[in-house]
Amino acid sequence: MSRSNVPTRPPRKRGGDLEKRAEALREEIRRHEHAYFVLDQPEISDAEFDALVLDLRRIEEERPDLITADSPTQRVGGVAFSTSACVLRLAGTSCTAAS
Repeated sequence: MSRSNVPTRPPRKRGGDLEKRAEALREEIRRHEHAYFVLDQPEISDAEFDALVLDLRRIEEERPDLITADSPTQRVGGVAFSTSACVLRLAGTSCTAAS
């Protein structure tokens, strides 16, 4: 049997542990978003990132009272970039956030 590189989610935690896990996931997801979108230096694979978001989404579905307005699951977009900076990225230079 072959093993997938996609991490499996940890066992479900209850009560306060679930609340702490949700907050830890939010912080970790934000950190990885910043590394990927702003610094252009991803620290984990897309599959690992997706697994983190999926785990947070599952917790929030199980416990809607843990959903926060600033949760990564509640956002549609991310950091805005200037058009000229993103064109430069196509030429091998990093995008910079719009001011």
